[in-house]
Amino acid sequence: MDVDGLLARIESEFTLEDVQAERVETVSVVALSEFEALVGKAVDEQTARLQVELDEARAQLADVGGGGLEAAAAEAALEAESRALEAQAEAEQRARAAEARAKQLERELDAVRGKGGGDGAGGGERAAELEGKLEALQERLAELEAELTEARGEADRAVELEGKLGELEAAKQAELDAQAARVAELEAQLATAGQGTEGGGGNAGAETASAPDAGEVTDADRQTARRLAEALLEEVFSDDEEATRASLADGTFRDDFSAPLAEARSTYERRTEPHVRADGDFFAEVLAEMEGRDW
Repeated sequence: MDVDGLLARIESEFTLEDVQAERVETVSVVALSEFEALVGKAVDEQTARLQVELDEARAQLADVGGGGLEAAAAEAALEAESRALEAQAEAEQRARAAEARAKQLERELDAVRGKGGGDGAGGGERAAELEGKLEALQERLAELEAELTEARGEADRAVELEGKLGELEAAKQAELDAQAARVAELEAQLATAGQGTEGGGGNAGAETASAPDAGEVTDADRQTARRLAEALLEEVFSDDEEATRASLADGTFRDDFSAPLAEARSTYERRTEPHVRADGDFFAEVLAEMEGRDW
């Protein structure tokens, strides 16, 4: 039971009327030492709870902030893009060479036919040889064009992967900001609880009984809340983009994705302070904005 609860319980046991009617002496309402012990126990419990929450938040912040996997993913994405672009350039070069060779064979074949060399046995063999080479080269050119199309597709996918990596890094940064804010808040609460314990029994009761003011909501608070909402919703929208596009087109997105949206909302409310949530439903605002995007 917290200090407010203790005070409420103490105050409800006896009233001023009981004292005036001399049914109870004022000094016997609660012993000072007993009150100090109760308040001290309540403050210790609150301090221990806050310390556990702070340790958990710090652990989560450390997990989120581990940049090893992110750095490896970024390096892999850049390497994949580089390989794809090299493959595209090589395929284009081979295709141009094959096309030039095909044109050369066509010119040679036209020259043989134009000279009337095709009428004789030797000219006919030469023309047949050139036609065979030209046909084989045209088949090879078709293969190279297919390879080039595939290489261009790989390059496009690599660029898209790099873009998605940037989006994930932004979402990770938003989560880091939210965790850092939570750690700072828990540290402040823990410091307040510690001051209450050091201040003595009576003063501790008075300080702990009055809840600290949540404070004014700043623009930084709002931005942090929005970034967190964007990070959480980005995972919902991008998990299956084809299903997302179909649901948005049908106008059934919130029904089709009700479970992941509810989970994202729960995480958002758990990580966002009540006084910030009271200032505005930033989660709903971000959701409406993301529904209007082109997925």
